[in-house]
Amino acid sequence: SKEKRVEVLQSATIALGMIGNAGSTGEEGKQNERIFKELARIAKQSADNHTEYFGLIALGEMGSRAGTGGDRGLQSAAEKEILNALAKGKGQKQPWAALALGVYGHALNEAGTPVPPTVVLAVRNEAKKEKSPALIGGYAISLGLLKDSESAEQLLGMLDKKEFSTDEARGNIAVGLGLMQATEAVDVLNNVVKKAKFRPDLLKQTAIALGLLGDKT
Repeated sequence: SKEKRVEVLQSATIALGMIGNAGSTGEEGKQNERIFKELARIAKQSADNHTEYFGLIALGEMGSRAGTGGDRGLQSAAEKEILNALAKGKGQKQPWAALALGVYGHALNEAGTPVPPTVVLAVRNEAKKEKSPALIGGYAISLGLLKDSESAEQLLGMLDKKEFSTDEARGNIAVGLGLMQATEAVDVLNNVVKKAKFRPDLLKQTAIALGLLGDKT
């Protein structure tokens, strides 16, 4: 069935991101080059949108990992592909590209490698332009994964905006604040919790955010 084929393709796409790395030398480099080209193709055009989105996430994972001996020859190529999707993508593709950059930046941070400032700025700027409550979550969580504390004020402001008043949007913004360790958000988030007694999704996401911030109340 078509559904089954799509599932297999999505699983294979995720697996490629786990197998590949940014190394570009020797036999490993040849294999990575092939993986990179395939993921770039999948991310640009696939039979269904979600496979494209998973292609972007896989590129972020692959690009964030050094090859043998610390080689990162393919890192900038992977980063460029995702930044391109962030700048030119339509609909859900942009927030998914933002999420892929968040995954990429988070893994670089964990490996002790600095995240290029252009990546953080690109996500921050697109987040400022977004007006859809269904799409803002990808940017908020990305900024959290990137530990972009400079955008904490921006996210806190979003919690009060009418266009982001859905439980899903506010919950994702809260998680973004938790991921970036924005301790200045604790009081605001506690206030959200008090008002979210009968809104289980918002309550859960905000409680997760407070847990990430180490708040025990």
